Amino acid sequence: MARTPILGAVKRRLAKRIGDAAALQVYERLLGLALAAAARAVKDRPGWRLELRHLGPPFEAGADLPVRPQLVPQGGRDFAANLEDALHSHLSHPQHASLVVGADHPDLAPSHIWEAADLLEDRPFCIGPSEDGGFWCAGTRIEARGVFSRVSLGTSRAMSDLARELERRGIPWAKGPTLWDVDTAEDLERWRGR
Repeated sequence: MARTPILGAVKRRLAKRIGDAAALQVYERLLGLALAAAARAVKDRPGWRLELRHLGPPFEAGADLPVRPQLVPQGGRDFAANLEDALHSHLSHPQHASLVVGADHPDLAPSHIWEAADLLEDRPFCIGPSEDGGFWCAGTRIEARGVFSRVSLGTSRAMSDLARELERRGIPWAKGPTLWDVDTAEDLERWRGR
């Protein structure tokens, strides 16, 4: 899931420190890294499909993407509803599962995606936490509508809120690998330092 890269519409917290143009460049780079990792992960797993669920106008035909995933617009409702739509859109068969991955984690690798997806073989839900208290992925193989309704998405409580809601509903879940994301100028410096 990602926002369409548009000046002034992405990485707004970071843009307050480095400006809209620089924030857009950072976001485009992060999105490219996420798509490349997801494409490599999908390539090595038969039956997997890569979609880019975008919020905002469609990507332009000449957009500089490392791969060409199927582009699916997000519904335009709130983030929780868009997450649920993405997770539940492919659960028509009992053996199907969905994994939603964010687009701002510089260390994301195919191995992280495989590890999170493999957790769904033993548990009906998985969460990949972010160091800042959010999560970089969520996956399911069951219908779990409304699971994000009590989650403070975009905050440092998102991961704990989601875990608590799953437990409240009696849905067993597994914790995937922890990643970090680039939201602040300090995060950007950390990334540059690597």
